[in-house]
Amino acid sequence: MERLLFPGDPQFWYETLRSFGHIAYGGSDFGEVVAVIRGIIAGDYGSWHDEWLSMADRVAGEAARALDTGHAVSARDGFLRA
Repeated sequence: MERLLFPGDPQFWYETLRSFGHIAYGGSDFGEVVAVIRGIIAGDYGSWHDEWLSMADRVAGEAARALDTGHAVSARDGFLRA
């Protein structure tokens, strides 16, 4: 399979594919994955960590707000993605 993202970094490409694979089960969102990988520098594990952590914190915050307002299903879905 042609590497569409991270062409010179098979590990980052593989992990990105894994994240796309979680979409079918509600574990990720296409737009969120794309937003995260746009900020990652191939081979830079620090940027990988920082970008994913930032997205997880944002999504967890949205899920917490959903829970606080009584939207348990939305909160559950957000916490799973986070």
